[in-house]
Amino acid sequence: MSPTPTAMRAALPALMPALVPALMPSLTPTSVPVCLSTSMPVVAASWTLPATASSVPRARRAARGLLAEWGPPSETGETAELLVSELVTNAIQHARGPVVLSMWARGGRLRCEVADADPRPPRPRHAGEQDEGSRGLELVEALADTWGSTPSRRGKVVWFELTTPGPA
Repeated sequence: MSPTPTAMRAALPALMPALVPALMPSLTPTSVPVCLSTSMPVVAASWTLPATASSVPRARRAARGLLAEWGPPSETGETAELLVSELVTNAIQHARGPVVLSMWARGGRLRCEVADADPRPPRPRHAGEQDEGSRGLELVEALADTWGSTPSRRGKVVWFELTTPGPA
């Protein structure tokens, strides 16, 4: 049911030239490189966002716009949008400085990453019934096919992956 990597690569070149500046004029991607080899991911977009609360809805709009143009099934897009929102929120709350949101696909998988300057790995907390927060990583854990955190020179990258069962 998932598209083959070849089918995914065939669909992406048509999307790349007009990709994100037209979709999100307020968020210009830092890079939109295209690499169609089987060993390298196709980077669809990467945005640098300030560490402010207004970046969370901007990140959701960026993810929604990219995924709407890209064409994965709506459930995949809605899940990705929610999880992007959670990771950007966590990065803004717990790190200093701008965050970078990157999204791409490879081999029937959508991968979203949020990089920040805090080297501490994320810690899922189990929220109490009355708690208003601390559920973001629980959502990521429950909804993503896989997720994790990787140290970087600048801090860390928190990522998740989803299967793209339709055209992506």
